[in-house]
Amino acid sequence: MSELHRLSLQPGSKSSPIKKSTQGSHAYAVGPAPKASENRATMANEMKGLWVGPMPVQDFLDDFLPLQEGVPSPPLLPTHFGSMKRTTIEREMYESFINLVHDSQHNLIPGFKMVDTSDYPDHDSRAGKKIKPDPTLYKETVNTTKKVTQFGELELNLEFKPDTSSEPFNDNPKPDQDFETTTLKGTECRGQLANYATEWCTRQHRLFAFTIFIGDPYVRFIRWDRSGAIVSERFDVRTNSQPLIDFLWRFTRLESDTLRGKDETVRLANEEEIALAHVHLEPWKNTSERPVIVLRIEDRDFIAWGSMSDAESLTGRSTRAYPVYEKTSKKIMFLKDTWRAVTLEKESEILKTLNAKGVRNVPKFVCGGDIVHHVTLSDFYGTEYGISNVERHDTPTESTTPAIPDNGENAVQTSTVLPTPIRKPWKVGRHEIIQRIHHRFIEDLVGTPLTGFKSSHQMMTAIHDAYIAHSDAYRLCNILHRDISIKNILLDGDGRGILNDWDLAKNVGCTLPRQHIRTGTWQFISTFNLEYPGKVHTVQDDIESFVLVVLYLVLRYMQHNRMLDLATVMSHIFESHTTLHDGTAVGGYGKGRMFTNRAWIGLDFFAIDNEPLTDWLYMALDAVKAYHIYYYEVIAARSPRPTRRRPRVAPGLPTVSPTLFDSLELKDHHALDEAWKEFLALPDWPAGDKARDNFKPSKSLYSRSNGKRALDQADADLVETPKAKKMKSSGIILFDGKEATSTREI
Repeated sequence: MSELHRLSLQPGSKSSPIKKSTQGSHAYAVGPAPKASENRATMANEMKGLWVGPMPVQDFLDDFLPLQEGVPSPPLLPTHFGSMKRTTIEREMYESFINLVHDSQHNLIPGFKMVDTSDYPDHDSRAGKKIKPDPTLYKETVNTTKKVTQFGELELNLEFKPDTSSEPFNDNPKPDQDFETTTLKGTECRGQLANYATEWCTRQHRLFAFTIFIGDPYVRFIRWDRSGAIVSERFDVRTNSQPLIDFLWRFTRLESDTLRGKDETVRLANEEEIALAHVHLEPWKNTSERPVIVLRIEDRDFIAWGSMSDAESLTGRSTRAYPVYEKTSKKIMFLKDTWRAVTLEKESEILKTLNAKGVRNVPKFVCGGDIVHHVTLSDFYGTEYGISNVERHDTPTESTTPAIPDNGENAVQTSTVLPTPIRKPWKVGRHEIIQRIHHRFIEDLVGTPLTGFKSSHQMMTAIHDAYIAHSDAYRLCNILHRDISIKNILLDGDGRGILNDWDLAKNVGCTLPRQHIRTGTWQFISTFNLEYPGKVHTVQDDIESFVLVVLYLVLRYMQHNRMLDLATVMSHIFESHTTLHDGTAVGGYGKGRMFTNRAWIGLDFFAIDNEPLTDWLYMALDAVKAYHIYYYEVIAARSPRPTRRRPRVAPGLPTVSPTLFDSLELKDHHALDEAWKEFLALPDWPAGDKARDNFKPSKSLYSRSNGKRALDQADADLVETPKAKKMKSSGIILFDGKEATSTREI
């Protein structure tokens, strides 16, 4: 038994519990896109525990919007917004507020304009993201005649409520209360605020952003970054308008867009670069309109036009992936832009290690790493010394990093390390917020999605290639991937598999959690990692994830005998979860039942006209089942009884013979690898059974006359479960390489 596996079974062994994030799950969710109300609920849950406040208003202004040298002080207008219209209808507030902001006598927002965007969705947003924000601040140069709402140009977001019934925060909670209010309206309001900020920060490259929240008569300021949100205390804007006057005055007079939160290492492309993008990056052009941009890494410029994946969550890794073209090398490469937890290894360094050790089927590292002066601040204000056992990022005290200011000339920015967080006297509640640092690097390969496979044999070959990469990394480098999913297995130009996205990878043997919560791709996380929050992640968890990847692809993209119940089957297996009070997600119940007794797919499940694939699934599912039985027995034996009696076995002592673990096929990579190769060598794989999304309409599944679901006879023959019959399992490969001699009922 490996030391890591032994430790994972100890009662005290801990890893980071999992958070079910939008970034890690929506791409593979079944059913229709979530409604706006569902998005708000999701965002409220994702942000739980990440709101830091109430920060004194003057401290907020001085820390985040300092008055620039040479800028005159704002006019004293203590009751300027007292004349804002009083109403119970929110939209009736907008016009009077905008007029007060644009009061020409005081010139509060020079070079900017405030526009009522509340009736206009952003037509360049993707389906399900066409939201209509309250009045928005733009630069005066932005043309809003035809496109009123433009998240790609937004400078400042405002949210209005006509009263305090939706108050999202509690400045003076009782001892048993938190900063976040628990009312339904308050929760919905937090979700709405986060939903707007998420779309905004997805459409722009930002380090941080600001929102003004008005719940008449009170106002709060919010500063967002990739680790959380800092919230000011509230103030009565009708009787004390000066803080809002100061905010607008300072914000619009900052000397650069970078100080307003924009990433200075990203700029719009010039005409020559746009032309190059149209020539070389056309295959990856987004369906929604997106500008051509240039991202800088070290001293190199990379042109991008449309991302392969966007930052779907406001906080966390917030990964973007771009095919890019470099003018100087004349090469198309792959750029990854993410916000890594400082407690995790740099993905760029992991790739260097994998490349140096000769790990097969992984991308080749080109350049890049941390952008050291791009760090989050919510963690500094939110995590006090003595609560978090996580050390902050140790950057040089006076580090200098090349930057690209708006004029395109090289400049130098200096960043100073923040001291160890000490609890702020104004902060309510206890937080553990992880510091994040901007991480951007280049790989040599722009792969294509695994869901574009041309045949089931190619699909299984590509996944096996990724399995080899996983085995090499584990064996040669002591590195465990920990995020096996469909999106992380790519096809190269020859249709072979590449295992990508090593940002959650971890050195084997390190059992201490390095962040208090982590994310992954929910649908492919192993049963036990979902059932037992904090369980140490082992190689068996990743092997199970490979099996889940195959099952998901078979169910969704191939023909099988569960077509009529597909949405129900996939939802139960891949989506089941419960969220605990602290935001930790637990689940895996559907996966566990599927592995142990074939719940949802049935004992007679098969891929139509594809005996090798069906037999591989039976073999792999049985292997995982055997491991599950073993693991449950060990957990039951080592868990204390719910009484005052001592545990049945002293912690640390084995209760199941080590030889039992050694007999399992999932004890390491070898057995499944050997069986996989023999399955791929079978001669009876079908040809041309390429991926077809079973959740998208097709001629065979929909009648032309009325567009409703109407199975014709041919399709009925495909999905009807046949009568039980004997089918010889000739060619079934067992783990010892022998053929099965028995038959089974299907």
